[in-house]
Amino acid sequence: MGTKGPHPKEVRERAVKMVYDHVDEYPSKWAAICSSAEKLPMTAETLRTWVAQAEIDHGEVRGLTTDEKIRLRAPGRPTDPMGAQPTSVPMTTASGF
Repeated sequence: MGTKGPHPKEVRERAVKMVYDHVDEYPSKWAAICSSAEKLPMTAETLRTWVAQAEIDHGEVRGLTTDEKIRLRAPGRPTDPMGAQPTSVPMTTASGF
């Protein structure tokens, strides 16, 4: 999972594990998330996004993994898959026809 935000990586991992460990005790995954979030210093929506990203990272659901997201945000990454460099012409100049 990512490292942005006020919660350390260990807290995120522990919170997601808590949901996975207790999901069978609730009628839905959302109910397990809400219950776990009440016991931790976070909102249910925050925990839901962490669980969703963990499912992607573990291959349970399709999507961009955390590593892929980090790689895509890396500075100096080519923006065009064909290798073309972005133009430096301002849009005001280019659209002045």
